[in-house]
Parts: sequence; C-alpha cells; structure tokens
Amino acid sequence: DPNQLIRASALRVLSSIRVTIIVPIMMLAIKEAASDMSPYVRKTAAHAIPKLH
Repeated sequence: DPNQLIRASALRVLSSIRVTIIVPIMMLAIKEAASDMSPYVRKTAAHAIPKLH
C-alpha cells in the first residue's frame, strides 16, 4: 500500500496476534518493514521486534 499509515497499522495488528504459527510471517513482515522508505514504518517494525517472543 502506498500509504505509510496503512503499512504501519497492518504491521502493528500482525505483531499483536499471539499465535506461534504465524511467527515466520511476522518475521518476514518486520524484515520488509525495517527497510521501508518511511521512518514511521521502520519505527513500527522496531517496536514489533520484541513482540515476537
């Protein structure tokens, strides 16, 4: 999505799901968001990392 708020919100929702089976999907989403051109999305990715455990 071209909107940084949508990308960040999607990552925030995905990282709040506490189901271990989706951890690989979350890791992929965080990896992609960490290299996003938007600083807001990168910050959201950084905040999502501790939620992996």
